[in-house]
Amino acid sequence: QKDLDEALPALAAAEEALNALNKKDLSEIKAYAKPPTLVEMVMEAVMLLRKKTPTWDEAKKDLGNPAFLNELVTYDKDSNLNDAMINKVAKYTQKPEFD
Repeated sequence: QKDLDEALPALAAAEEALNALNKKDLSEIKAYAKPPTLVEMVMEAVMLLRKKTPTWDEAKKDLGNPAFLNELVTYDKDSNLNDAMINKVAKYTQKPEFD
């Protein structure tokens, strides 16, 4: 329960940030040949959550998908966020710069 109580505010903040994005933002991110470190780190974590290779190249492919933003918004947290996935993503989320 303690872990859940800690995760819920972070989840709410992430959902709020996601809802603020639009296709123009995604195009801007995709345009980076070599993205800023924090952009790359977040996109690698997103790729893990989507069960894809956590690389910038893979992220750029997804950023070009017209349905990408909607797929993030409708991501099924209940069936996808198990302990194994949370542990994989923790490699990114536990870094101080991830906040």
